[in-house]
Amino acid sequence: MKIAVKRSSKGSSTKSLSKASLTRISKRAVKAVDDFVKSKRPPSEEKDMVALIRELYKTTYHETESFEEQNIGADLAYLVGAIVNDCVCIWPPNEPLVQVLKKRFPKEHRLWKHLVIEE
Repeated sequence: MKIAVKRSSKGSSTKSLSKASLTRISKRAVKAVDDFVKSKRPPSEEKDMVALIRELYKTTYHETESFEEQNIGADLAYLVGAIVNDCVCIWPPNEPLVQVLKKRFPKEHRLWKHLVIEE
């Protein structure tokens, strides 16, 4: 079997692959798709995650004058990353974003699953 391999915008060449090589490649492709499907969250969890990020963003936007001041924008990005990757950020209690969030989100809020305050 021959496969066209594009080398540049000027043309392509062909390369022969053995049946064993094609089998290895297709097995890797199937495994990659399987891993991706297994890693996907159910649609309801995706909607919850997006809703949490939206709520977090709106709250931070309305409670601050600028995302540039005191690294609030950077901290917000880290926290969004923690939510997307289902992990946590660990920050001291005096961080400006932590102060904003403490005022607006009760301790039972799902946001605190992704944010740990150092003591």
